[in-house]
Amino acid sequence: MSALQISIFEFDPARVIRQTPEKKEAKDENGNAITYYNTKILYRYTIKDDKGNPVDAVGDLYTEFPKITVKTGIITKKGKYEKHSVFVEFNLRDEKIRDLVKPAPRDANQNVCGRGGPIDDIYRSFLSLFFDNRATFGQGKLNNLGAAEGAVDYPIYWPTDKTTNQVIQGKNPSKFFQLFCWGVGPNVRRTPFIPAILKPDGKPSDPLDWDKLRNMEIDITPVIHWKQLYSAKSSSIQSEISSCIVSRIVPASAAIDQTATIKSMVSDETLTTALREQIEALERMSIAVKKESVDNLADSLQKISLNNKGASNNSGGTAPQLPIPSFNINGNNPPSSPPTSNGGQNSHVIEIQPQQQGYTLPQSQLPQQPPPQTPQPQQQYVQQGYSLQQPQTYNPQFAQQQQPQGYTLPQQYLTQNTSPQQPIVSNEPTLTSFLAQAPIQQQPTFQISSLPTL
Repeated sequence: MSALQISIFEFDPARVIRQTPEKKEAKDENGNAITYYNTKILYRYTIKDDKGNPVDAVGDLYTEFPKITVKTGIITKKGKYEKHSVFVEFNLRDEKIRDLVKPAPRDANQNVCGRGGPIDDIYRSFLSLFFDNRATFGQGKLNNLGAAEGAVDYPIYWPTDKTTNQVIQGKNPSKFFQLFCWGVGPNVRRTPFIPAILKPDGKPSDPLDWDKLRNMEIDITPVIHWKQLYSAKSSSIQSEISSCIVSRIVPASAAIDQTATIKSMVSDETLTTALREQIEALERMSIAVKKESVDNLADSLQKISLNNKGASNNSGGTAPQLPIPSFNINGNNPPSSPPTSNGGQNSHVIEIQPQQQGYTLPQSQLPQQPPPQTPQPQQQYVQQGYSLQQPQTYNPQFAQQQQPQGYTLPQQYLTQNTSPQQPIVSNEPTLTSFLAQAPIQQQPTFQISSLPTL
């Protein structure tokens, strides 16, 4: 034990040295100026000098508690300044804990008529300090210690009935103890949580990482630093855990022990056999779902990889479209079918797959248009008022350049021939039959010497 700390059960109120309140000024979270007072208490310890003789030493009050339970591990509250704490529940089934938190007895008029446990003794030491300086704290109208009790918060919380304001018997008291944390990076100093294990050289183990102590139920033996009495609109005793020894760590969710219930169930073989089969089925289902998820993920990654490869070779824009040959008469455009690939030797119409939005197909990956063919000799078809030129052998590029203005002939009525020696036999409608159905405003008279079937 350090020279300047004691067991809390050794606390003696007569050894408390009271200090004068110190006025402070600061700004609250809204930037408003506030005035408050900090009032420390010191404690007169008895230690031994080099010769073993007892001497007095004065310092801040540090007391070591018996083992207590932290319910949910280390808690960090975010904000302008981070605050770290642990929630402690005092188990009244433990005799030492009952002695620790025992409140002072009261008479029929609710006046204190004796001493309680050491926590109550510490509270009354601060309460006496507050009462003696009540005018400084703006509480000059308080005329006795009993009246001052409502002005200074009690160090721990006792569950009380909201109607009668009486303590609920059998319910454990509790408290949020603050932790200290100073500095940043490698220079940070924190409340150490030291496991109750010694190193091979006999020295204490290194402190545990705070992150490993979140959402855990922990048994600790802490040293509490009773720092000061804080007084502003209200008054409270400020304390924090300066160090602690860890003797048990379990996940907070596993803190409820149902071992006895499990032992009573395992005697039923039908239940346990069915449960094993159900768990095995769940595991198989889980493996199947994971495998399907992995396969889908691999598929998606492959598609993304291919698209990214295309995007990296083209800085933007859209892929160029191949020209679609057509005839145009009278400016009326009926709907036409999109270009499709028929897979034949004579096909120059190539299907272009739609690209995924957000990626541009690079030019090098586009189907290339065949080289232009030399147009074959043409025969004139004369019509009163205008002339229509139609190549005997259809060439897409030539038709694209030579088409007259007006009506667009749909793709399905065109066939292509690259071999003039062998005429192409087609079941598709001829140009003559199509023109007979076309909505032409003035019916022309054709003078045709010969008309090839397309």
